[in-house]
This record gives sequence, C-alpha cells and structure tokens, in this order.
Amino acid sequence: MVSLVMVVRDILVDRASQVSLAEWNQSMQAFELDRPHEPFCMRITVRSADGRLHNVNSGRAHEREDRAAPFSIAIANQHRARVQNTVDVVGEMPHGLQHEGFVWMRRGTNDVHAPGLKLDYKQSVDTMQGVGQTRRGCYAPTKVSRRSVAMITMTHTYASPAPSPLLLAFELGERSWKLGFSVGPGQRPRLRQIPAGAVSVLPNEIAWAKARLALPSDAPVISCYEAGRDGFWLHRYLTAQGIVNHVIDSASIEVDRRARRAKSDRLDLVGLLSLLARFAHGDQRAWRVVRVPTVAEEDARHLPRTWETLTQERTRLINRLKGLLATQGVHVRIGADFLDQLRATRLWDGAPVPPGLQERVTQSWAQLQHLEAQLDQLKATRAAHERALATSTGIAIARLQTLRAIGPIGAWVLATEIFGWRQIRSRRQLGALVGLVPAPYKSGETEHDQGITHAGNAHVRRVIVQLAWGWLHYQPTSALSQWYHRRFGSGSRRIRKIGIVALARKLLIALWRYLETGLVPDGAQLKSMET
Repeated sequence: MVSLVMVVRDILVDRASQVSLAEWNQSMQAFELDRPHEPFCMRITVRSADGRLHNVNSGRAHEREDRAAPFSIAIANQHRARVQNTVDVVGEMPHGLQHEGFVWMRRGTNDVHAPGLKLDYKQSVDTMQGVGQTRRGCYAPTKVSRRSVAMITMTHTYASPAPSPLLLAFELGERSWKLGFSVGPGQRPRLRQIPAGAVSVLPNEIAWAKARLALPSDAPVISCYEAGRDGFWLHRYLTAQGIVNHVIDSASIEVDRRARRAKSDRLDLVGLLSLLARFAHGDQRAWRVVRVPTVAEEDARHLPRTWETLTQERTRLINRLKGLLATQGVHVRIGADFLDQLRATRLWDGAPVPPGLQERVTQSWAQLQHLEAQLDQLKATRAAHERALATSTGIAIARLQTLRAIGPIGAWVLATEIFGWRQIRSRRQLGALVGLVPAPYKSGETEHDQGITHAGNAHVRRVIVQLAWGWLHYQPTSALSQWYHRRFGSGSRRIRKIGIVALARKLLIALWRYLETGLVPDGAQLKSMET
C-alpha cells in the first residue's frame, strides 16, 4: 500500500481535464525511468458542485520497493468537480472510503506526468512546507506553482464512507421532554419538545431532524441523557430501536464555576449536546457513562433496598416513641408489652399519661408493629430466593456468607449492587465505585485532604462501613483488624471513625478478591470451620 499525503483543498477540476490511456501510460513510463523509487502523492476527495460524489481518473501507484500496484482506469469527465473535505494527514489509505484521489509529482520539480489536465484555482491551494519522507517513501515538493501543477486522480474500489451520525440529547422532565439534535460541534442545534414518555413520536422527530440537517435516512443515531428518576427504561427502548445510547452520571458533567451561573433546560441541553459531540469523537473524559444493568439485575436490587427502607422507617418510629414519652419525663422499654407498660406508667405527680399523647403513641406503635410484620415477611422471601438463585448473584451471596461477620443482609447488598453483575477491573475502580477514595486538594503551596468523595453507590457505602465494625468484633485475629487497632485503636473517637472508613475500603477490596480468586483474607475465619 502506498502512503498518502493529503495537502490539497478547494480545487476545481475542469471538464476538459481528460487524458487518454496512451498518454497516461507514456507519462508513467517516463516517470518510472526517471525516478523509479520515489512516488509522490497527495490525496484528494472529488465532489461535484451539487454535493454528489463522482468517478475520478485512475492509474498505477508505484511503491518505493519498485513494485507496481495496478489500479483500474476510469477517465473523469465531470464538469467542474470541487475538491473538498481534505486535511493534512500522512498514513495508509483508510478502509471504508471511496473516490479517493492522488496527485503525482516529481520531487523538487513542478513537472506533471498527466498531459492535458487543467486546474482552476478558484480558492486556495495548501501545500506541505518542506520536503520530507513519509513512512512508506512518499514525498511532497517544497513549492507548488499555480501555473504548472497538474494532477491525475486514482480510485480504489472501497465501500462508501459511513454517513455522519445524528447526535441526540434528552432533557427529561416530569411533564415534557426536550430533544436536541446536532451533527457535531460548532453547529446550531435543532431543539424540539415532546410530552414526557411519548416515545411513539421519537421516530418522526429523528426522521425530520435527519432531513433538516441534510443527513441520509440510514444515518446512525447516538443519544444520551442524564441518569435520574426515569431510570433505564428509556435506554432499553432506544437500544431496541437500533440507537446507540449513553446514560450519563450527572455528577460528572462539566458546569460553569461562577458563583451565579445561568441555568435552564435549554442551556443544559445545548451543553449536553456539546459533550456528546466530544465523546463521539473519542474524548472519553468528557463525562462518565453509567453501566446499565439488565432487567433481571435491576430487579434483584429491590429486595435489599426494600429491607433498607423498612429498617430506616422502623428506627424513625422507635425514636419518635422515645421522644414523645421523653417530653413528659417518662421512659418505657420498647417491647412486646409496650402498651401495658404505657397504661401503667405515671408522671412525676402520679397522674397517668395524658390521653392525647397516649393516643398518638398508640398510633405510632401500631405502625411499628406493621413494619415488623413486613420485615418478617421480607426475611422469608429472601430465604426462599437464596435457595432458588443459581446465577452469579446467587453464587456471590452464598460465598460471602461463608465468612464470619458477613450476614445475609450485607451479602445481599454487596452481591446485588456490585459483585453479582459488575466487572471490576482494579481496586481503584472498586473504591471509586463506592465513593471510598480520598479527594486530595493541591494547588500551589496549599495542600490538604478533603476526605472521601462520597460519590458512587451510597447503599454499598453504608453497608460496608457497618460490616467493618462487625469485622472488628467477629474477626479480631484477622490482619485487617490488627492493622486497624495498630493504626487507630489508641486514637480519639474521631480518629477511630476515620479509621473505620479506611478499614471499610480495605475490607471491600478483600471481599472482591475473595470472590474473584477464592483467596481468604489473611487471618479470617470461615463459618464452616466453626464446631
């Protein structure tokens, strides 16, 4: 393959620019006799004034190794075809392109080996500055005269270039959705609004946007929207329609750092389109893409999250009962005989609990009893699911519970949120996923630690901190527990709380390695070892 140097822009090829096959062969033979080892080429793309692609001339490309590469002959007879869309590039001819051309010249001269070709320099000619050798022996001359430069073009039989993708950004609201369409950076976007959830009108909007932006009907579509209350159903719908969609982490989107910045749905949509164009062109640091779970993986997370919600509500009701009684200086133990104790309780002056307070406390107690029944039912459901799960999530749940200090609640959360379906590549990625990595601040002479990022999955972060406290109690001889006591055991309460977060990160990494490789954390005990 001959290396190419693309150096010509905005040249008009006149219809009279034709050469016969004999003239072309004669000029090529003279070229080979004179300089058999030095092909000189410039690649161009020929497009007619009305925007259509046309056939171009072809000939033979001569490689530096003195081997001839044959090309088919096709004389260009289009009227005033415009050379467009060229940039300075050195490299192999890319696959997937058609109607690519060459301009062949002698090194250091302006001689042309295609008699009869005429050029109309309507606008400008860009040439390479200096004479340099490319990877495969292709050169560009130092100077190119507008009078004497002629050209001949050559065609490879490659497939047509893929059309530019249509970029689509969603701004999702409760009542309406705003859509933004574009084909790349620097273009004024097309903005539309549809009712919320009206996916039936999306195909028509996409078709109208392609026609408005002069894209073919088969042009691919790349879309994005921020992760939020609408979840992942829209992503699954767009993927089923053949659209490449990205769900974006809202916290990773770049914003203006002014104290008071303009904020509107239209500005957010335009900014999202700009970032999508950067991401589509290879800028992977423009934002962070959310890993979308399958329907089954997402459904498995509801059981542990329901348990978490109910336990938080139970704690809230218990605190309410204690607080209401504390207003009268009364303390009653929360147990099965709570109502009997309440009726027998007397205030400081021997009077019974006021009827209004007693009624309110009774209502809160009834809510607490209802929550306890829901938790018991959820516990039975969880046990039934554990026996039925034969997936990677079920295997992770079972293996985690073989370690002491890891119970069913912690195992379910860790497996359904991360370990059961996510592909973790490194410990840094795992720590960032849960938000347990530090956020240092270094600017000039100023340097301090801002604490952990608190980004990522908050459910796992809460559970792993609780498991870290339990690990200290149930695994006192493990290397992790000894490390904690050595570093933070003699410190203040604040220092011990800081240390438990560090222990939680180390414990999370150790559990990940245990699931991936079967390596038991140093000094940890398994439940199966108990007698």
